Amino acid sequence: GYYILSFISLNQYIALRSLEITHGIFTGRVLATIISCSLAYPLIQWWGTLGAIVAAILSLVGLVAALAYAYRRAMAKTNERSASAA
Repeated sequence: GYYILSFISLNQYIALRSLEITHGIFTGRVLATIISCSLAYPLIQWWGTLGAIVAAILSLVGLVAALAYAYRRAMAKTNERSASAA
């Protein structure tokens, strides 16, 4: 699961970077950091190594969600501009 999410986030990162939407990338990284920092310690205390793995996966899920949201917003703005130009 972790590697699949990493692959998805890499594709989203490349798409946003090529569109020069670095704000979405930054927001995603900040969200992933907040999730990781807030959940890692409690999950490690409860489940040990499995807790660390779960925290990493949840952090990556947050990153993928934030990058997907940023990409969808960018595409909506692009479509809106195209429609108004026509």
